[in-house]
Amino acid sequence: MTLTVTVMFGFGRNTLVTMWPEVLVRFSISYDDIGLLTAAHQGAYFFASLIAGRLAITMAPELIISLSTVFGGVIIVLIGFIEQSAFLFAAYGTLGALIALSWVPMVRYAATRFDKRQRVTALSTAACGTAIGFLANGFLVPLALESFGVFLLWFLAGSLTILVGCVSLIMLASFRAESVLNERRATITRSPENTDLPAFPTNRFCALMFFCGVGLVSFQTYFAAYLSEDLQFTEASAARAWVLPGALGSVSGLVLAFIANRCSIKRTVQLCLFTLGTAILALGLGGGSGFALFVG
Repeated sequence: MTLTVTVMFGFGRNTLVTMWPEVLVRFSISYDDIGLLTAAHQGAYFFASLIAGRLAITMAPELIISLSTVFGGVIIVLIGFIEQSAFLFAAYGTLGALIALSWVPMVRYAATRFDKRQRVTALSTAACGTAIGFLANGFLVPLALESFGVFLLWFLAGSLTILVGCVSLIMLASFRAESVLNERRATITRSPENTDLPAFPTNRFCALMFFCGVGLVSFQTYFAAYLSEDLQFTEASAARAWVLPGALGSVSGLVLAFIANRCSIKRTVQLCLFTLGTAILALGLGGGSGFALFVG
């Protein structure tokens, strides 16, 4: 699960995020187009998430996870061949849909195979894959920009993604029968372990997550561009700036799982939102290159 998140989120979405200045030059587009490109990606992610939620309860979630990862790898490889911005929009949007199809079934898979403590730990650990991808990008993207070229970067990332998808398909196949049995045993009604949900209605939580997404996606999308355009980092240095967030994020999932298991999921979410909001506000207030790296 962690490897799948690493290749789909860390490479599939965030490789481009770490190299927007290079993308601007290559495709002769503006930052307005970057916003539209991100909107296409996130919009496809949104609608595919709704579809994935239905598929995950009617199909084997393992199969959806593996196949979406394989096709995601194919799209990542194809990005290396793209020369026109219209095709980039189509590829990045499709990738957003495939990323959703790889993640949402994981939540269903964890819900039917693990108890509460295992579930929190499993999903928190898997979520570290995004940061692991940022960490890898912090080393690979500058190397690609300075040495072996962007095409090889997309080929390697895509090939690794296809490999992870194929391996997961083989490994999870042996668990499929047991997963179906657990699916039948799972109850549809809310279990007693979710005692903190009624105190915070689902619609309010979804609204909160929406604004969280607005802040987080904007932060991720324009962080490297901010370093490059406003703080005069080189393109390679702006990409390297993701090494520290990637390194810290790689262990944060385990830390958050520890907190959630000893306090509550609700308190953990509140802590994350407070930290994220503070970081975004601090970056907006400015304070120099060193401060920007610390905030990141």
